[in-house]
Amino acid sequence: MHIIDRRFPFAQGALPLNREARVEDYRRLQARYGLQRAVVVQATYYGTDNSCVLESLREFGGTARGVVVVDGGASLETLRRFRAAGVQGIRCRMTDRAVVAWEDIPRLAKSAADLGWHIQLQMDGRRLHEREDMIRELPCDVVIEHSGKFMEPVDVSHPGLAALLRLLDTGRVWVKLSGIYNTSLSGPPLYADLENLTRTLVRHAPGHMVWASDWPFVLTADEDLPRVGDLIGAMLRWVPEQELRKKIFSDNPARLYKFL
Repeated sequence: MHIIDRRFPFAQGALPLNREARVEDYRRLQARYGLQRAVVVQATYYGTDNSCVLESLREFGGTARGVVVVDGGASLETLRRFRAAGVQGIRCRMTDRAVVAWEDIPRLAKSAADLGWHIQLQMDGRRLHEREDMIRELPCDVVIEHSGKFMEPVDVSHPGLAALLRLLDTGRVWVKLSGIYNTSLSGPPLYADLENLTRTLVRHAPGHMVWASDWPFVLTADEDLPRVGDLIGAMLRWVPEQELRKKIFSDNPARLYKFL
């Protein structure tokens, strides 16, 4: 999830956003849905200024971890300071408004490996096969955002999905089951066109799937905001087995984000 707090200024050129999503707002969401932990991911609006993430981690205490955004020149000393605050990964959003270049990622991955972190990668999953070799060679774990972020529903034979399954076979790649509201064409409340993709990923590597809400849906218009209950409900329909649910919602993220 993301925190949007007006105490922290947006980066120059950030898109407009009129709503806030503060720690106290998320605590109310946690109470409603029985969520106990949080992973605060640096929102695009803040660029490489991670002050909002760091303050959020302080307010959450030991029940949260962080994922930051840094540029290619970030020092190991800075990253160590972030680790002491509860950060566990570096986000590389390789879509619009990317902060780092593809050629920066191996160096950031080396720093992440030294710290015991992961790289969190967002890209159009339809092109994953074009980056498969590079991702495979990174020296740290890699978390693929938004169920691969296939910008249209894909068949299991699609080369991007085939590449993702091969990457999962390395044992160092994870998939964050999130963002279905962004890529579904059939839409809420069922998001039925993403059932096959989700089931395929879960069957293939159940120990490397983690669920995320992506709250507060920062790049979505106010009138189109999804309901967290619908997002949870979709996962519960697609993964009826209690043992697998426990892995995806609890055990796997506890390992990945070092809550254990």
